[in-house]
Amino acid sequence: MYKYGKSCIKKILCFLAICIAILAISFGVMWGLSTDYKIYGVPVLNYHQVNDEKHSALTLHVDQFREQMEYLHNQDITRLRWLNYMII
Repeated sequence: MYKYGKSCIKKILCFLAICIAILAISFGVMWGLSTDYKIYGVPVLNYHQVNDEKHSALTLHVDQFREQMEYLHNQDITRLRWLNYMII
């Protein structure tokens, strides 16, 4: 049924998985060590959930959100509306 046998196919799949993992780690390290991404572009804040009732790994407590917004306000960081960005 299999031309090369199951063990050979498993070895090939394992080799491919290792290659993909090495590539992913390499790109991650290059991106992490690069400073270019910090210079160009528009920083974007993403919040999945802000609440005090239901907590998960993607939840930010209301007090933490308030602190972050106060920090941005005190640093005189303003928002850029999407429409304005498209015009620029």
